[in-house]
Amino acid sequence: MTSFWKCESSSTVFRLDYTYTPDVFPSKSKPNLTNLSATITVGGGVTSADPQPKGAWSDDKSTMVWKLPDVSSDKEIDTCTIRSRFEVSSGPTVPTPALIQFMCDGSTLSGVAMAVENPAYKISLHKNKCFSGKYMAEPIK
Repeated sequence: MTSFWKCESSSTVFRLDYTYTPDVFPSKSKPNLTNLSATITVGGGVTSADPQPKGAWSDDKSTMVWKLPDVSSDKEIDTCTIRSRFEVSSGPTVPTPALIQFMCDGSTLSGVAMAVENPAYKISLHKNKCFSGKYMAEPIK
């Protein structure tokens, strides 16, 4: 994940390149990523935004949020890109880290497993689910 910012007095251009690397998961079956989203904060008094793909701008929080398509580990994944051009009234904008969040079923990032070793208790179903925190990409100017 790499973010790029071009900040000028009247506009800001942002781009985030990302790719899925299933080899980071310790499990043999590589999980699909779901509920994938990217978020950036943009200062400088944003007056308009042109996100690609479509994103949701929040005036209250000065954030752009992209809800991204799920990523399947079955396919070869090329680098994906999200971008936006912002018109600003009081630029230049100060670049901020880009945040990525996701979920995946059937795996943990740490590889930690759970076992109950009590013959009097039996688990009928055990599911792993990973909810990511915020993975950050520091800005490249």
